[in-house]
Amino acid sequence: MLLTKVPSTVLAGAARCFRQWLVEGQKGSARDWGAIAPLFEAIWPSEAKFRREPVAQELASLCVSAGPAFPDALNAIRHHFLPLEGGWGGGYFMKQLKVPQASPEASLELLWLICGPAASGQTQELAEILDAIAEAAPALEVDRRYQWLEQHRAIRYA
Repeated sequence: MLLTKVPSTVLAGAARCFRQWLVEGQKGSARDWGAIAPLFEAIWPSEAKFRREPVAQELASLCVSAGPAFPDALNAIRHHFLPLEGGWGGGYFMKQLKVPQASPEASLELLWLICGPAASGQTQELAEILDAIAEAAPALEVDRRYQWLEQHRAIRYA
């Protein structure tokens, strides 16, 4: 498998290519997550040693770009994610594509995977994304993951 012999920057670039291919397909051709998933599973290294935080952020963006198939993409790629490491990661890709409104449960699951207790990093958009999730699915406000993220990670400015 070729992708097992490349540095993480190439893996991140490959994830960006998958995302671009998916986005281009949504603009007119027949490409969707269902068409891309078998190829992704065939070539992407599944061993834990290939899980790296910069690659995980690109894979999160790929999942979100799947549009209506976001929950399916998340289920297929979730084992490749790592929590955000120190510093600030971006959640803008979720906010920009309005994914929390369309798939609030899957959005909360993705946030938990990348911003949950194991994360040492932070994302500035977390509070806004949590608000959008609560607006789309008010029942999720009592979910323990939502409450933990709200209390421990969300930054709100008065």
